[in-house]
Amino acid sequence: MLKMAKKYGVTFAPPKLSERLKNQMPLWYHISGVKNNKIKYHNGWATCLRMNHEIKNVGELTRYAWTAWPHNHKKRTNCACPQCKAMRTKGCKNPTKCLNNALIIIKGLTAKWCP
Repeated sequence: MLKMAKKYGVTFAPPKLSERLKNQMPLWYHISGVKNNKIKYHNGWATCLRMNHEIKNVGELTRYAWTAWPHNHKKRTNCACPQCKAMRTKGCKNPTKCLNNALIIIKGLTAKWCP
């Protein structure tokens, strides 16, 4: 069935999506990102988001990307703020770069699919 859809150019294109559905969409190999080739799924930061931060869908990534950092957060690898320490204990090498990659991924989604 998927081969036939690809052969005839049929895609999943609902006219209007609820915020709930947008947030529940699987993030990795998202229908919007794959089409636009804007999302980098195989760089080290995407792997960190998947494995260490356990992000699976668009809603989880959005919540992570818009996390409020504490006032003592420094944009460096060895930041001593509580959030960075907690993320490094999960295995993240640089929480700031993971956050920047999360924002790039969200911006890579087309307006129709971005919550």
